[in-house]
Amino acid sequence: MYQILQLSDPHFGAVDLEQAEAAIALAAEIQPDLTLVPGDFSMRARKREMVAASAWLERLPEPRFTIPGNHDVPLLNQPIDRFFRPFRRYKKYINEELEPTLDLTIGRLLGFNSSTPFGLHIDWSRGFLSPFQGQRIATGFDDAEGLRMVAFHHPLHRKDETSRVLISPLPLVQRSLAMGKVDIVFAGHFHQSYAGVIELGHDDRNVVVSQSSTVCSTRTKGEPAGFHLLRLAETRIEILRYSWLDGSFTHDLTTNFKKQHGRWHQCG
Repeated sequence: MYQILQLSDPHFGAVDLEQAEAAIALAAEIQPDLTLVPGDFSMRARKREMVAASAWLERLPEPRFTIPGNHDVPLLNQPIDRFFRPFRRYKKYINEELEPTLDLTIGRLLGFNSSTPFGLHIDWSRGFLSPFQGQRIATGFDDAEGLRMVAFHHPLHRKDETSRVLISPLPLVQRSLAMGKVDIVFAGHFHQSYAGVIELGHDDRNVVVSQSSTVCSTRTKGEPAGFHLLRLAETRIEILRYSWLDGSFTHDLTTNFKKQHGRWHQCG
């Protein structure tokens, strides 16, 4: 099976170095077919944070696929960068491309920059997609074969007890995912692990969602640091959760999915 290692939200600037090193060691042992880091490499896009994040990223198995997160944009103490060149350091130290496309033997992966440096809303950490980005989801797989995969920084799912805002505008995102017949959505941001199926409300389509916790940040949100390892086949997905327990990353949960008649079902 094709393996994707999902390491979200390392947050250099608020990093647990023991966990960061352990993730590199385990990644070398797993030897995934792809390493995916969906944003928040830094805390405030400071140069020293981005340099450290880049050095960590370079030690992870290739090929690597990255997109920026909201913390990869400077704060207001760097107003020129914040408003006029918000992703300058991300592009210099992590990846010149903010929205990459990668064709894999298992399918196609599209990355999207859901982070905005400013807006009319009060909470600038929120994630947004534009109609243009929605159109890219809807049509970006027209000539693709195999699994259709999308990566955002901001999530599609939240726990019932939280009021944190999902990626917006949600109807646009859901409709675009349904039109593109997307199979898997990767995300992070909440520092909380989730693996499940979400109904899209259009054309009887649903999608498997893989949202992993922070891999090595001290900023945990009610659960330990961790990551996901996905094992993929054309009609089967396994999502293995690893959690930081007793000083090491331990595989503690596997969630299985099967595709039947164009829809994904959680099983086992």
